[in-house]
Amino acid sequence: MTTANVSENVRATASRRKVVAGPRGLPYLGSLPRFGKDPLAFFEQLRNRGDLVHWRFGRATSLFVADPECIGELLTEMEHTFDQPDLGVSFRTLLGNGVVVARGKDWRRKRSLVQPSVRPRQVRSYAATMAACAVDLADSWADG
Repeated sequence: MTTANVSENVRATASRRKVVAGPRGLPYLGSLPRFGKDPLAFFEQLRNRGDLVHWRFGRATSLFVADPECIGELLTEMEHTFDQPDLGVSFRTLLGNGVVVARGKDWRRKRSLVQPSVRPRQVRSYAATMAACAVDLADSWADG
C-alpha cells in the first residue's frame, strides 16, 4: 500500500507513533530483490525495525504496518478507504487469496466469514492452544 492511500485515521495513528525508514533498496528496484529472495524474512526484518516502516517496492514508496490499531483500521475500512495496489504473484503466493487481498463483494463475504472467529472473546479462547503449540514447536528446536 502506498503512503498516499493511507486514510486519515491511519495517518493520525501513525503521527502518534514513530515511522522509521526501511532498507534503502536499489535505484528503480527498491527492495524487490530482497523481497523476492525471501518475502517472509523480508517482512520480519521490517517488523524488527518498528510498527510503521517506510520502504520501496519497486519505484513505489510503501508503508509496512504492524501497529495493531492501524491494522484494525485497515481491515475494517479497506473497502471504503483504500485503493489496494495490484499485489502481483509474489504477494499472492505469500498471502494466498484470503481476506487481506480480497476486494469488493469477495472481501465483504470473506470478512463476514472470518469476523466471528477473531472477536476478542474468541481469540482469548484460543490462547491456551496457541501457547501449547508454541511451546511444542520451541521444544523441537535445536540450539543455535
